[in-house]
Amino acid sequence: MTAATVTATSSTKIAIYAEAADGCTTDALDARLRALRGPGFGLDLASRPQHADVALMWLAEAQTGPEAGVDAAMVAAISSLRARCVGAPVLLVAGSLSSALQPYASALGADDALGLDEADTAWLRTLRWASRWQREQRAHNETRLAYRQAVRGAGRGGWAWDLQSNVVRFDPAWKATLGYADDEFGADIESWFLRVHPADRPNLSAAFDPLLQGTGRRMELDLRLQHRDRRYLWVRCQGELRQDDLGLRVEGTQLDISAEKASDARLLAATTHDRLTGALGREAFLEALAARMTEPDRPFALGLCDIDDLKALNLRWGRSAGDEVLVWTAGMLEDRCGQPALIGRVGSDAFAFVVDGEDVVAHANWLAAARDELTEERFVGRHGAEFRVVATFAMTARPASVGDPSDLLRLADRGIDQARRSGEGLLLVPAAQGALAFQATDVFPAVSLAALPSRASDRSR
Repeated sequence: MTAATVTATSSTKIAIYAEAADGCTTDALDARLRALRGPGFGLDLASRPQHADVALMWLAEAQTGPEAGVDAAMVAAISSLRARCVGAPVLLVAGSLSSALQPYASALGADDALGLDEADTAWLRTLRWASRWQREQRAHNETRLAYRQAVRGAGRGGWAWDLQSNVVRFDPAWKATLGYADDEFGADIESWFLRVHPADRPNLSAAFDPLLQGTGRRMELDLRLQHRDRRYLWVRCQGELRQDDLGLRVEGTQLDISAEKASDARLLAATTHDRLTGALGREAFLEALAARMTEPDRPFALGLCDIDDLKALNLRWGRSAGDEVLVWTAGMLEDRCGQPALIGRVGSDAFAFVVDGEDVVAHANWLAAARDELTEERFVGRHGAEFRVVATFAMTARPASVGDPSDLLRLADRGIDQARRSGEGLLLVPAAQGALAFQATDVFPAVSLAALPSRASDRSR
């Protein structure tokens, strides 16, 4: 099987795809194509039948006499070639020219016939005719396709990827979605893929693969495309593989769903985050903590911050003052934990948080600094009166025996009780001691923080 491209002018190429029907090679036909001579003609090689302008069926020894009849296998071979070279004229080429070759070719379903020994002028005239017919047919099909896209894609951006020419038609609405005028966007698949978010490119390729391989007919996925102003839009891309008189192509639409995605994100945040502080809710925090516990190469400690007597604070200074304390505390913990911070409001007056690392001394200093920053902050209550708050902190590394995030949270919560009994307002439970205490007793052997300075950090908000 061979394919070649005969260049008629510097701007026009005639793509020829050829194959043999009787089990022989196409060597003789290849040699004839390479020997073609004419003004402005050259020869390039190509390989894909769907890119052909003209299809050649090579029959080294054509039986064209009355006794030959119509060979069913040849009819099937030409039909198969026509299907693979969608829209391209199919010419029968025989080893020699005879008066019966033309009607024999017509009976087999071919559009024309050529003899291998015909003159160059006859070959070039026939190839020019076939190529011109193909171009005119494609232009007509593009007009019909544009009309079909306009009808089907009302309110959407339409696109069609011609698998023969590898040209992608984007209608004006598709381009306008990304901020481009009709003449400002390329007509190739690369122009499209370059604007897809890097994280979504593998998904788009995977969606196209079954269609290009012939194992699927339809595709649909949501992905991000970069607007001309550099921001990303969410779009829903739908496509369908089509093969008819308009050619072989993937045709589809694109719909801007950025507002829908933003609404989904707001809904998700409303169901997973605390509305007041923006921290994760208890269940969402436990899910995130469970995911973090599956990463053995990233040690961490789980901390708790409990605002003492929040109910009494609300009664004395006003609910808005209590809300301000909660919002400020969540922001302080987020700043200290770094990004991406894992913080949850796990009770009306309690926050849980994750601190990276396994250095006990570093964790102890972290606790002391967070305590100092919170207790030194001045808040404003009703009538403009200033007040300070008291909070209790506890932190525990993850014991090897604790695999459930709820158990780890309970372990830290027991540390809060122990810290209150100690009078320091701070408790650090190393992993080994915490595991032993969690399994055997309610009394936590804690690392004493009495020797730490009361102002472990001079950091202020």
